[in-house]
Amino acid sequence: MSKQVLYPGCDRSILKNVEWEEGKVVDLVSGIYWYKLVVQCSSMGKQKAVFADGKEHSFFEFARSPNDDVLFATNIVPILPDGRFLMVLEQRGPHALYPERSRVVERAGGRDIELGPYGSLEFPGGAVDPGEGVSSGALRELVEETGIKNQEVELFLKNAPVIAHGAGVALAMKLAVAKLSSPNQEEWVFEDGVKMPIFALTEKEIDWGIGSGSINSGQAVHLGWQFYKSIFKGGSFSAGFGDEELWRLLVWLKGGHITRLKTRIRS
Repeated sequence: MSKQVLYPGCDRSILKNVEWEEGKVVDLVSGIYWYKLVVQCSSMGKQKAVFADGKEHSFFEFARSPNDDVLFATNIVPILPDGRFLMVLEQRGPHALYPERSRVVERAGGRDIELGPYGSLEFPGGAVDPGEGVSSGALRELVEETGIKNQEVELFLKNAPVIAHGAGVALAMKLAVAKLSSPNQEEWVFEDGVKMPIFALTEKEIDWGIGSGSINSGQAVHLGWQFYKSIFKGGSFSAGFGDEELWRLLVWLKGGHITRLKTRIRS
């Protein structure tokens, strides 16, 4: 893989132009689309450099959204009425840096899914827009990425954020599970001829893919799947709630840890 450097990177000497102040955030460089790199002055920071006062101070370095207005992204696990799960095949540049990863998702029913160098099988999700509610953002991403419409949806939303990349990226995940109701399930599955194919996988197929490493996105699969499993622990969705699962869900709902709502997705 060839690499071209358009602009030289900045080093710690650039901080000699910055007046150090506890909690102060300084933009270093902005990316084209996703992120900008910032420095946060903090006595708790792991890194050190000389600042404008000629003294060495501690700081954090991390990435955040270019406009400072995107703090959350969603990952939503869509469950079809027959108990299968909708997943989308995204293309992710960083995946090509790990050629040793498995590039085939094996399925018991239907043909295996070839990922190629960039492919990543994921649950729908994306950034929550400024001023948008988390549940609205999750459902919007679900509609945009799968095209589902005209059906009732029961949504389970984890209220506390999960900070997936806390060491270097300021973007927290909001996790959700969506029970779909459309009886015409195959209407939402497009395995061929589209830019972002959509597949329906069983719980065992997803477990196998995660275990084998072919389904390997942390923020777009593993976190959402763990949330799903925490709700339906010890049994699949098709088996319904057992006594333990129902008790735990009620405790979480009463404590405000999970929001459960019913809504309708229209055309």
